[in-house]
This record gives sequence, structure tokens and C-alpha cells, in this order.
Amino acid sequence: MAQFKPVVFQVGSELYAVDIGIVQGIERKQNIVGIPNSVPYVKGIMNLRGDIVPVLSLRVKFNMEDVVSDQVEYVVVRIQDLLIALETDGVKEIHEIENTSLYDIPPIILDENTGYIKNIMNVDNKLIILLNVMNILTKKEQVAIEQMVKEAEK
Repeated sequence: MAQFKPVVFQVGSELYAVDIGIVQGIERKQNIVGIPNSVPYVKGIMNLRGDIVPVLSLRVKFNMEDVVSDQVEYVVVRIQDLLIALETDGVKEIHEIENTSLYDIPPIILDENTGYIKNIMNVDNKLIILLNVMNILTKKEQVAIEQMVKEAEK
């Protein structure tokens, strides 16, 4: 059976995951510099070993209350040529699961606002939403963020 390795993290009271293949790192305490007039869920940018990396608040993206937490961890992923840090409420674990534990998204959930949901995973009787980070940003948002990074690097 084929296996899949997701990195599982918490946002609010829910569990989410991304494929470990796109994860560039997991970071703790970072100095985030806010960017005025950016989209609401772009928390700012961080300098990560010389790279300027935009930080996305998944809480804001998912319409949750944006709270300050001591448990914040950043899952750094690559979307094409762009590194992005996903702000989470803590990374839980890296699983190794069978593809048979992946389920399709019920059609009623899918729309233009949820295109970043790839599958639902059932791990130890817990449902975990598997994110497709390639769809977490619209093309317009991705271009704007790439431009923001270029400006910050000057």
C-alpha cells in the first residue's frame, strides 16, 4: 500500500496537515515585521537565514479569531518559487499514513473559498484537513506577495 507523510498542525481547535514533501522547515519564535496595506491574512515578513519569507496567518485566512499564542510555530512551505511561512498554533506530529486513510472532500464544502482543501484524513479516529498549499493563494495574491518580497529585499 502506498504511504503518505503529512505534517500535522493545529489552528484553533482544528487539525490540518500539509505534505512533508513541500515543507522546507518548521520554525519557532521569529521576528515578524508587519506590512501595511497587505491582505489581512498576511501577517508580515520574516528574515529566515537570509531569505525574506511572507507569513500567512491561517487563523485569519480561515476566518478564525486571531489570538496571540505562546505555542506559535511556522511551517515553511514552497509554493512554486516562493517560500511562505504558515503561522500555526503548534505542530503536532509527522504521520506516516496509508492512502486508504485519505477521503475526498464532500462536494457541498467545495467552492472558490475552499479550493485549498485537498482531502480529509482519518488518523486515530481524528479528522484532519489536508491542505493543498498550491491553492491557498489566488494567482493575484501570489503575484502581490511576490512583489512584496521583492520590495522588502531592496
